[in-house]
Amino acid sequence: MSFPTRAPRRARVGRLAVAAGIAVAATSGTLLLAGTAGATVSTIDTITAVGPHLVAATTANQVITVTGTGFDESTIASVAVQGCTAPTYIVSSSTSLLVKTDATCVAGANKTVTITDSVGGVAVSNPAAVGGAQALSFVAPPTIAVASATVRPVMTDNTAGLSYAAQTAVGTSASTKGGAVIRVISGATGFSNSTATPLSATLDGVALSKVTLVGTNGTAGNYFTGVLGAHAADAAPVLKITNNGVSKSFVYGAPATAGTFDFQIGGSTIAVAPAFGASEGGNKITVTGTGFSTTAANDTVTVGGVACPVSGVPTATSIVCTVPAAASPYVGPQTVKVVVTGGLTSALTSGSTYTYVAQ
Repeated sequence: MSFPTRAPRRARVGRLAVAAGIAVAATSGTLLLAGTAGATVSTIDTITAVGPHLVAATTANQVITVTGTGFDESTIASVAVQGCTAPTYIVSSSTSLLVKTDATCVAGANKTVTITDSVGGVAVSNPAAVGGAQALSFVAPPTIAVASATVRPVMTDNTAGLSYAAQTAVGTSASTKGGAVIRVISGATGFSNSTATPLSATLDGVALSKVTLVGTNGTAGNYFTGVLGAHAADAAPVLKITNNGVSKSFVYGAPATAGTFDFQIGGSTIAVAPAFGASEGGNKITVTGTGFSTTAANDTVTVGGVACPVSGVPTATSIVCTVPAAASPYVGPQTVKVVVTGGLTSALTSGSTYTYVAQ
């Protein structure tokens, strides 16, 4: 391997620095501390940038890209990240090295990346380098409230004041068309919002709009609201929150499971039987699906946008309603939709139609 022409000088400077008991910070970002006993500035590797600059602490599998020169698997003896116990790495090119964190990286600012080469040279990133290209800090990741028999971390905002049972019945889902406002309650690490690191969130990859932080401290008093965009129905969505510049994803889980939430997107796919009838209406149809309220007043069924009055007592999976008359004898297929108070709306599919037949 060929070395840069200035390499011998860098090595001599490194040795002199150790002898003098000082630290050397090169413009390139190579840093040698006096405490690095017996080491010299690496004549093989240099570090010029580290990114991202904010990384989630105590979270495994976060990827840090180290940019520099001279990277080669055969000449790198080890790669260490300050504050982490056992990160792993892979050399992707001679100028790019990828480091994957373990779950031990503690929160803190100005952390260094150290590359030790096979001949004992050491290249250390300089977090204070001009321009901030090598800055690296570990930040506490977002948390949500611990789910329990009385606490729901994610809910529709308009049901936040209801009892837990009522939230379960009518407030755990939102329309697939979007527009519903949801509330997300923080855990031990409260949410924050700033121009530099704005608070944001996505649900199944769709960004929430109008994210608004409420409260400044305490689990119950710190939460944000956001407006859902249009989504596909999903009984087990993924909520990703970005707070203080770092992100964490939360998944759907059974109630009372720590670190999860039981919020759903939209209603289930529904089926209509019979799927056709006379244009004068008056006959009964059975709509099957999941997530219906067992209180008839909370279930609104429409055929072509016209109310289909609920008959009897619905179950969580079945509703019977009386078909309204068609607007004309030849109106044809019409969309059947179920809306449950609190925001749940059935998903629209080819099976959610009712066809009027001319008499």
